[in-house]
Amino acid sequence: GSLWGLPPATPSTRLTTQVRTQRTERASIQALPAPGFTTAAVAASEQSERLDVPLLEAIVATEAVKTDLPLYVCAARADGKAPHLLDVVTGPCAVLVGPEGGLTDDDLAAISAAKPDAVAVTLGPAVLRAETAACVALAFAGGALRDS
Repeated sequence: GSLWGLPPATPSTRLTTQVRTQRTERASIQALPAPGFTTAAVAASEQSERLDVPLLEAIVATEAVKTDLPLYVCAARADGKAPHLLDVVTGPCAVLVGPEGGLTDDDLAAISAAKPDAVAVTLGPAVLRAETAACVALAFAGGALRDS
């Protein structure tokens, strides 16, 4: 499976700088571009007038998730038990979004073992496709940084 790591950049730029695909139980990783700068990323950066291009990193195992930034795992339903991503982002962070079907208990245990201070968050009541959830998570994290 895949788990997207989408860390917003510093508060001064508020842009995504890396995309990391995590291997999970449910996701099927088929043909992904080679790590590095992709043609699509370059084109998207030009279209949005960015001065930098997000870097696509190599696929890593879920138990190998590593970041020095606070980690928010979008793995919880909006049941009132987990905080909303908008309510917890206070600075640069890494946000992980699960694959279609969500993260399994084994995936969550591996993430917790690799990053014990990771926080499970919700993106709200809607069930989102993985690629939509990634966009929503980036928008929420960017919005939270804008207000900080």
